[in-house]
Amino acid sequence: MPRRRDLAETPSWAPTGTFTFDGSTSDFALQLYNRYADSGSIGKLGLSVVPDVVVSRLEDVGVTFDDLDGFAQRAVLWDSGFAVTADNEAKRIWTIGGRSMAELALTLDEYEATGCTTFQCTQPDGAETYNNNLCNETAMFTGVKCIAEEFEQHNLNLAMWSIGGESTMGLEIELVNHNWDDHGIENKVYAVHTVSSAVERQTGTIRVGHEVDERVFIIIFFSAFFFLVVFVCVKIWLGFE
Repeated sequence: MPRRRDLAETPSWAPTGTFTFDGSTSDFALQLYNRYADSGSIGKLGLSVVPDVVVSRLEDVGVTFDDLDGFAQRAVLWDSGFAVTADNEAKRIWTIGGRSMAELALTLDEYEATGCTTFQCTQPDGAETYNNNLCNETAMFTGVKCIAEEFEQHNLNLAMWSIGGESTMGLEIELVNHNWDDHGIENKVYAVHTVSSAVERQTGTIRVGHEVDERVFIIIFFSAFFFLVVFVCVKIWLGFE
């Protein structure tokens, strides 16, 4: 059974700070912990292979990946520098410019600075959400903050960038391969989605009345034949003793 502890008192290992739902942060360990602390629930991951670095980190504290609940599994993966594909494969992410995994989100201003345009949606409660509209690979790459291990996937016609939505739903760390042909020019952009690709809206559409915390930020693909070591110093919560 996944390990979960009583949070009547804030434990010493708990992350501190306030998560801001404005697309300015990718501190998903903190967000996942907050949802865990609020007695939320999310399914466990069914990874084909747990990365060695994650196994090693957990062995140091005497547990296995399967001991963790769904929140803690996603938190330790993300903090260790991984996202998960729709096929349940963990893929490595390397940050650019010494950033931590909490500093990879692309704000609305940063996105618009690339020259790309937005598609705006207004929810029933008046909240505004945005996703990419007119944009290409070249423009997108001017705003990236990380690179990722390469993998193949058919194009799902999903937004490559998005912010806004409901903050109380379970958070995913799904890596999606966006690939398309633009007048004979092949484009490929990888992005991390906080909503499962199985339920996410397609590009140019509005999903109204669904409680979805939808944020997508851009990364560029990184071939597995190259190696880069980035030390990420982010405090991690694991949710067990």
